[in-house]
This record gives sequence, C-alpha cells and structure tokens, in this order.
Amino acid sequence: MNVWKYCRAKYQRLRQFIEHASYTPFTYPEYLRRCGARVGENCFIASTGMEIGIEPYLLKIGDRVVIERDVAALTHDGAAWVFRDQVSDLQVYGPVVIEDDCRIGRGSLLCPNVRIGRGSIVKPGSLVISNVPPTTIVAGVPARAITPLPPNRSEPK
Repeated sequence: MNVWKYCRAKYQRLRQFIEHASYTPFTYPEYLRRCGARVGENCFIASTGMEIGIEPYLLKIGDRVVIERDVAALTHDGAAWVFRDQVSDLQVYGPVVIEDDCRIGRGSLLCPNVRIGRGSIVKPGSLVISNVPPTTIVAGVPARAITPLPPNRSEPK
C-alpha cells in the first residue's frame, strides 16, 4: 500500500474525529441541519454521533427528541447489491422519521422507511425495522412493542 495514501486516510479520519469532537449534544443538531437533515427545536443528540448515511435529506427529527450515542439512522440498505443479478431494479431506501418527544436509546439501529411515533421510546440496542406507534416502548432485535405509555397527566383533558 502506498505510504502517502495511508497517511492521507489517517489524516482525514483524525480531522473528522476532531470535527465531531467539537460538537456538544446541543450543537450537533445544527451540524445535522447543515448536512441536509431536518431537525426540530430543543433536541439533544449525543455528540459522538448519529450515523446518518449518505442521504441526510431523508432524515427528519421532530422537536424535543433525545438521541443517545451510537445510534444509526439508515436511509438505504446497501445489501441489495447482492441480488442485482436476480432483480435488477431492487433498491431499498426511504426516509427515517422521528416524531416529537421521542427517545432513542444507545446503539439502536433505525432501518429505512421507518417512522417513530410521537412520544415513543426505543430501548438501547434495538433494531427498528417497522413503524413504531405513538406513545409506545419498543425493544429487541427486531424491536417489538413492550407496552404503551400511560397518557401524560400534565396535559389538560
């Protein structure tokens, strides 16, 4: 391997690390906005990252969302290339939508074409492959509903 290519790759990784390290959980949403994602107000996104893939414009995050470290929101499934011989037009991509007042646990993976309903909680390490209903707690691989959340008592009836 060429020494210069190796050094250049290491330098780019170091530069990327320093850039991400300069963000806080309250300034990282601005970074995502600059990348093209739609991010609401008062969001807390752990600064070491949320993997957003190469189509950040397909990511939509609502208001007052908390996203822990090491969460990945995949807007496409790169594994489809294995089947290109059998199905030439196979493409698996779509938006990832996280509605208002959600919490996404550490290490969770959100697949393409997924909507996390308003007020829902995704437990750490979950693999979300289908839509999550509003005010529901989901966990597991694949993520399944554990229980609905009780209604918010602070809201007027």
